[in-house]
Amino acid sequence: MQIANIFVPGAIISIILGLLVCFFGYKIKKIAFFIVGFIIGYNLGLKVPSEWYAGNDIITMILPFLTGLLLSLVALTAEKICVSLIVGVFVFFAAINFQGGAFTPQTIIIAAIAAAIAGCIAGFLVKPASIIATAIIGAYYVGINTVGLGIPYITYTPFFYIITCVLAVLGMLYQFKKNKGLE
Repeated sequence: MQIANIFVPGAIISIILGLLVCFFGYKIKKIAFFIVGFIIGYNLGLKVPSEWYAGNDIITMILPFLTGLLLSLVALTAEKICVSLIVGVFVFFAAINFQGGAFTPQTIIIAAIAAAIAGCIAGFLVKPASIIATAIIGAYYVGINTVGLGIPYITYTPFFYIITCVLAVLGMLYQFKKNKGLE
């Protein structure tokens, strides 16, 4: 789930957007929801089988951007639903990846249950869920796009987890401190 594999400027843009979402997600929540909705929609658009549209090259290039735009507009409409959906989608894919990344009936059922539970909890606890979700999702995109740049001596596994975990914790701490008392 990375935009960086297209070109290096895409990775740099993803890293900058990831940092903004990670550290200022709640403060700029409308923009953050738009960005996160776009990233999720873009990646979902990449997953659409090319057989559905006969492998048309133009559709292959445009579809991810259109699904990204569609989900980003949905993300702007309703905060509670948006937080629930963003948390649910992220937990779904994280659960799939945690189980080895294979889309088998068993992994999909487990991931769907985890996503439903996380989405429901996020709908009730909108502010903390927004802060936690934006910090983790922003850190995730910084981590995955940083290791995707192909910098020498930076291997995927340890650096991805180190970058993601450290940034997620720092992003949460910063956001909870800066948004204390805000509604």
